[in-house]
Amino acid sequence: MWPFGKETGQVHFSTNPERTVTDNGTIRDIASSIRDARYFTIMADEMTDASNREQVVECFRWVGSDFEDFVGFHKVDKVNADTLAAVIKDVVLRMNLDLHNCRGQCYDGAANMARSRTGTATQLRHVEERAICTHCYGHALNLAVADVVKQSKVIRDVLDTVGEINKLLKYSPRRDSLFEQLKSSVSPGTVGFRTRCPTQWTQGTQRLILRIVPVSLVTGVKAQMEKFDFLFGLCLGDCILRHTDNLSKTLQLPSLSAADNQQLAQLICNTLDCLRNQELFSLLWDKVSGMQEKLQIDQAMLPRRHKAPRQFDVGDGQGTFTESVEDYFRAEYYVVIDAALACIRQRLNQPGYQTYHCLENLLASALNGTDYQQDLNFIADFYGDDIDKVLH
Repeated sequence: MWPFGKETGQVHFSTNPERTVTDNGTIRDIASSIRDARYFTIMADEMTDASNREQVVECFRWVGSDFEDFVGFHKVDKVNADTLAAVIKDVVLRMNLDLHNCRGQCYDGAANMARSRTGTATQLRHVEERAICTHCYGHALNLAVADVVKQSKVIRDVLDTVGEINKLLKYSPRRDSLFEQLKSSVSPGTVGFRTRCPTQWTQGTQRLILRIVPVSLVTGVKAQMEKFDFLFGLCLGDCILRHTDNLSKTLQLPSLSAADNQQLAQLICNTLDCLRNQELFSLLWDKVSGMQEKLQIDQAMLPRRHKAPRQFDVGDGQGTFTESVEDYFRAEYYVVIDAALACIRQRLNQPGYQTYHCLENLLASALNGTDYQQDLNFIADFYGDDIDKVLH
């Protein structure tokens, strides 16, 4: 009898079109194939089902397989790192596999999975150090952009306003129909308003600029959209996020290697770093000022000066405040760029990609007949008895 109990789902899904059986025999075949191949990669993610219960999804890939096979759900009471690590170890044991043959881990970027000291990936690497954990570059970039938006008040307020407009229009067929009529009569060339996916921050930001003309006619949000802060945040978000959009689209190409991904990420960081200068800010400021006059947006104003809380007010010195509106928004401009650089580098600088980079260089150098000794030494030292240093 298959050892998975009632707490584990028995329905089997596979990207392999030849696997259509949905019983325990299929899972036994998968386990047998993995044992024959010896080395494998673990993929897992947590989710909440329709009954509001936490489920852990386990999938496997192995050497010689071009497919990902799902082996079951596992209901858990908690989704902390210890519980998830125990579930994965239990699944590996039930399938009669050896965790020391695991050479890869693939999870999301949540803290319980990727925490450097106590995360699930770290706990499994304590058992098998060669089980490299990688996080999808596309998803990691998406999380980096989300972090940037959270750190920028002007961009965050813009997206909050867009979310309110979405509720106003898309939850009412009558308002949505009225909006389409207004758009057709006032600005027929614009793309209109489209619902944004709450988890995809790197798509569609180029349409934000085109939304302001027709959407500003909607009653209830007109006042918010006539503020200068909204216009500046709209233009700033378009300036910064258009580069992450291009990177996100490029990272989805199936022909890219690990080295290509790292080079593209570094290229985007260099591009964002070049934006951090007075000349480019002046161009953005002139653009926003021109749109302000054309769209009859309110004049820019400095925020109210707030005295520091007593617990943070040290000494008798006066607080530092910006003297002009342009200086205030210039500081916000630099804050967003610095946050984008820090978040992208933090999310995309994954230690596991160094190993993959060396593996790719080793194969390419061997095929091209160039020197590969340095990469070979690194790989041989890392994988130990998996690699034979004496190659002919």
